[in-house]
Amino acid sequence: MLLVIGVAIMFTTALNSHAANRRDLWFMLPVDVLHLICAGFWVGGLMLLGLALPRALGAFAPGTGDLSRLISALIPHFSFIVMISVILLSITGVTEAVVDLGVWKALWISSYGQILLIKLAIMISLVCLLAYHLLYISPRMRIYARAIDEREANNVPGSGKVHRVFIKMQKTEALLAFCLLLSVGALTSLNPAWPAALSLPNSVTYKGTISDLTYLLAINPSKPGPNTFEVILKDRTGQPVKADCTVFLREIMLDMDMGIEQIELQPVPGHNGLYTTYSEVLSMAGHWQMTLLVRRSGFADIKKNITFSMNV
Repeated sequence: MLLVIGVAIMFTTALNSHAANRRDLWFMLPVDVLHLICAGFWVGGLMLLGLALPRALGAFAPGTGDLSRLISALIPHFSFIVMISVILLSITGVTEAVVDLGVWKALWISSYGQILLIKLAIMISLVCLLAYHLLYISPRMRIYARAIDEREANNVPGSGKVHRVFIKMQKTEALLAFCLLLSVGALTSLNPAWPAALSLPNSVTYKGTISDLTYLLAINPSKPGPNTFEVILKDRTGQPVKADCTVFLREIMLDMDMGIEQIELQPVPGHNGLYTTYSEVLSMAGHWQMTLLVRRSGFADIKKNITFSMNV
């Protein structure tokens, strides 16, 4: 029953996450729920061991070997759960990162990507501690537990030191798990990095307001010839628009009569409010006027004129 309640809580949490804003909701929402469930098993188990286990150890009588047997039996069982969780976390985490970031460079140039790297570093640290438990602590506990005189198992040279190391490492893991939760909280408060042109340092960007929407237009590399065009549309609350929009860019060369060129931007799967295209419409250096045109069902067309110069 508690497991069902926990899964239900994870599902409601996912409905308020970045996954709920993606177009491929049917795929990304289950991925996010599975990611949260695996994290709950791992981090929740670490918090329980780190906080509750030290208090429970006082119930074991010294010199019986019970403590050594408990630790040697506990680590492999918990490690199995953690390994399954880590594998699923890696698969779901990579899937979400690819969708959220779009390009690997966004890991370094965006706040979302940087915090994601911090989260990854904490996870790697926890996995290393788990490996230390499994490969060092657990085998030694089994040796102590198998001592000929079980009454002296806890008095085998080195057993007390290993016990203390185990307790300290459990507390360290609980602290790292808490830091991991903080990083997750920070990620939920940030918008994922946008791919392509907006993630590149040589992009030229224009932003402003049209009607009830705010826009951000990026052109990369903003040179005569092929360019990537991206537009982000957000509502009054700063959230990416979820309504289906048709977005066009109309270009007019101001230095000579070259007619009017119009290109349609395509919505990016997995990112509400993001539209992009690749075109050679800006074929010459000089002065240009670009009109951003947004069409929405049930609304009047809205447009914004942007004048700019482009050098070779």
